Amino acid sequence: MKFFSLRRYISVGLALSFFMIVITGIVLYIAPPGRVARWINWIMLGLDRSQWETQHTIFSYLFIFFGILHLFLINWKTFLSYLKRKMGSGMRRNREAYLALATALLIFFLTFFEVPPVISIMDLGNKLSDTWENNIGKPPVPGIEDMTINEIADRFFESDSDIVIEQVRNAGFVNGNPEQSLQEFAISNEVSPMNIYSAIRLQKGPAEHQDKARP
Repeated sequence: MKFFSLRRYISVGLALSFFMIVITGIVLYIAPPGRVARWINWIMLGLDRSQWETQHTIFSYLFIFFGILHLFLINWKTFLSYLKRKMGSGMRRNREAYLALATALLIFFLTFFEVPPVISIMDLGNKLSDTWENNIGKPPVPGIEDMTINEIADRFFESDSDIVIEQVRNAGFVNGNPEQSLQEFAISNEVSPMNIYSAIRLQKGPAEHQDKARP
């Protein structure tokens, strides 16, 4: 019995990496946009959006790696023999190859010029992503999760950060300090940035909340 089969290793690796590309691609297709995902601390199966993107990228490269191994270590001679045989047989015997090439070119140009049905698939994905904003809401300004509590207190509430921190702690979020970003403060308390920001708004009162975003 053979101790290690390179062919089996490559075949299984190719199948697993393809499976992961499909799964991560589906998850990212329906996931909320990055700004919303960070705002609500979106998690699926223990991974946030950034981690899903990383998984998708790495397994895409892994698929390429196993694909190259599959071609050059297992099927290289067969592939070359096939090409020589087909090239020598003329165009009539190469219908499948030309059809595959034409299909690839068609998809490329449909995507490039954003023509249906390709653009319809992308529009559907965008609509699915937009439902997160419609149902949950989006951050007041882009990148607010990277602002410190000090900056948020001054920019949105015209309040001293110590007062804001005290109010947030009164709401039950006792970890963190005003020098942390909203994201870091939220992670310290195992909640989303939206939860912390909502707690500040509730403590300050709706009438006092104004977005005085300055250029």
